[in-house]
Amino acid sequence: MLPSASSSSSSRGHCWVRAAGAASLATAVGLSTSVAHCGEDTAAVPDILPSQEHLVKPTELNPSPTTRPPPVSGLASGHEWGRHVVVMIGLPFRGKAPFSRRLQRYLEFFHGLHVELIDVNNFLGTRGDDEFLENLKSFFDGKPEYVNAGRFAIVFPSNTYESLQSRWSAHSKGNRKWMADFLQNEMDANVIFVEIQADDSTAHRVFYTDKVIQRDPDRVSSYLHFKSYNQQFVTLQDVYGNECDLSFIKLINYNSKVIMNNMMSSFAGCTCAQYLASLHPYPRTVYLSRHGESVYNVEKKIGGDSPLSPLGEQYAKRLAEFSTFVICQGSSHFACVTFSPAELCKIQSLLAKQSEHDDRQGLFAQGDWGCIRDSGTYAVREGMRLVRMQRGFAAEFQDAPTTMDALIAAVGIGPVTFVLGDAHAAGAPQTCARLWTSSLRRTQQTALHIQHPKLDMPGGGTWEQMSHRIYRNLDEVYAGEFEGLTYEEVKRRAPLEASLRKRDKLGYRYPRGESYFDIITRLERTLIQAETIREPLLIIGHQAVHRLVYAFLRGIPRDQATELAIPLHTVIRLDFDGTNDIREVRYFLGPTRLDEDDGQKNL
Repeated sequence: MLPSASSSSSSRGHCWVRAAGAASLATAVGLSTSVAHCGEDTAAVPDILPSQEHLVKPTELNPSPTTRPPPVSGLASGHEWGRHVVVMIGLPFRGKAPFSRRLQRYLEFFHGLHVELIDVNNFLGTRGDDEFLENLKSFFDGKPEYVNAGRFAIVFPSNTYESLQSRWSAHSKGNRKWMADFLQNEMDANVIFVEIQADDSTAHRVFYTDKVIQRDPDRVSSYLHFKSYNQQFVTLQDVYGNECDLSFIKLINYNSKVIMNNMMSSFAGCTCAQYLASLHPYPRTVYLSRHGESVYNVEKKIGGDSPLSPLGEQYAKRLAEFSTFVICQGSSHFACVTFSPAELCKIQSLLAKQSEHDDRQGLFAQGDWGCIRDSGTYAVREGMRLVRMQRGFAAEFQDAPTTMDALIAAVGIGPVTFVLGDAHAAGAPQTCARLWTSSLRRTQQTALHIQHPKLDMPGGGTWEQMSHRIYRNLDEVYAGEFEGLTYEEVKRRAPLEASLRKRDKLGYRYPRGESYFDIITRLERTLIQAETIREPLLIIGHQAVHRLVYAFLRGIPRDQATELAIPLHTVIRLDFDGTNDIREVRYFLGPTRLDEDDGQKNL
C-alpha cells in the first residue's frame, strides 16, 4: 500500500516520510532501488537501418567495419535516452487527455521514442495505486529492442474528478512532491508536470467543453463536480509556493501564455516545452493537395523542378475555385464537372431553376448526373448551385449565368466545365485562410490562380486572404544522383540501390540525396508551426512530403507512411474538432489523367 500524505509541517520530516514510503513501495512491487541509468549502453545490438546492414559486415577491403553507424535523424538518438514521466494536470475539461495523445504522436513520429499513455482512471480501487506502479515499472523495463530508445510515460486523467481517489493524481503539492521524489529516486526517471489552464470564457465553453459533453453525455456529471474539484486542486507554484525544484510548464489559455520552470536543463524538457507551447484545442481544418500534374509526371521521372503540364494547369485553375468556395466561403460540397460537346444536350435536364416559390436566384443540380462521363459527377448533390463555368480548357473560370437561356448561349459548342457548390455558400463572407507551398516551381504554379483579396478585420486592420508562404522544408524528397530518372532507369543503372530502397523505403537515402527520415527532420518545425494555427490552411506539396504530413496529422505510424496514397488532382480535407476526433473528406477536382501512373508511386 502507498503511504498517506504526511501532515507534518516539518519539511525534513515530510521528505523522510516520502522517501520511506517510496522505498517500501519499491520493495513491495519488486523494483530494485539501484536502477541502471537508461543512458548506459546496455543493448547488445544498436539500431541499424535495414539499408545499412550490408555496410557493417566485414569485407576483404574493409575487414574491420564500423558496426555502429551514427544515429540517424528521426531515430531515438543518444541525448533522448532515459526514462521520462510527463504528468498532465489541471481543472476538468481543459484538454489533458487530447494533449497527452498529441504529445505521444509527436514524440513517436519525429523523435522515434517509445511512448506509453497511462490513464490514472484505469488504476482506481483498492490496489489501484500499486497496479499503476507495476504498469509503469513494466513499461520502463521494456523489451530488449527498446533499450536504446528513450521512453516517455505520459500520465493523465480521463476523468479528472474521479482521479482524486488515486495517489498518482497530481492535484496537490503533496502528491506532486511525493511523485517527483519517488520517480526520480527509485526509478531514475525525469519528471515533468504540465498544467493546462484556461479561463471559463464563452469561447472555451463553445469550442471545447460543450464539444466534449456532446461527444460523451456521461461527462455531464463530471462537469457538475467542477467546483468540488476546484476546491481541492492546487496550481503549480514556483518561488513562493516552494515548488521551484520541480520541472514544470504552465500553459495559460493554451498557447497564449507559457510559464516554464527547470524545463531547459534537458533535451526532453526543451522538446516537450516547444511542442506543448504550440497546441490549442480549438477546431481547425488542414487541406492537403499535391501540385498539378507536372511534365516529369507525364514522363514518369522522379525529382527535378519541372513546370506543370497542360492538365496540371487545368487543375491549378480548379484548385483556385475550390479555395474560394470551400476553404474561404465554407461550402461543404464542391463538384467540378466537364461536359463534352456531345453531352451539352443534357444540361437542361440536369440543371433547373428552383420552384417559383423559392426566391433563390440561379440554376441548381437535379436528377442523376451519372450519364455524364466525367468522374467529377460523383460529388454532385441534388440542390447544389451552379456558380462558375469555364469554356474550353485554356480559358479562365467566370461567373455562371443564372438563367437557362443565358447559360446555353454562353456554353456555345463546348466543351464546358461547371463548378457547383452549396447554395448558401455562394457569395457568403470569406473566412480568413492561409496558403503554404514548397519552393519548387510546380507547387507555386499550382497556387498561381488563387485569389488574395484584402479582408477587413473586426478589430481593425486587414488580412491578405490566402497569403502565399513558401517553405523549402516542404520541398519533395531530393533523389540526388537519381534526379530526373525514371524508376526503370534506376533499376538498370543501379540495381543494388533499387533493391535497398525497396527493402527499406523509410530509411534508405538516395546517393547524395535524402531519405524519408531526412524529410521527417526538416518537417518538424514546419508542422509545429501548423499546430499553432486556427485558420483553415491549404498546403500544396508533394507525394513523399504529404505522405508524412498526412501520417502525422492522422496519427499513422511513420513506418506505414511510405505507402500511403496521395493522388494527383485531389484535395484531402482534415477537420480537427479539438478532442482528437478527425473527419476526413477527399475532393477529386480533375481533370482525369489518362495514365494514372505518374512515376511517383515508388518515391
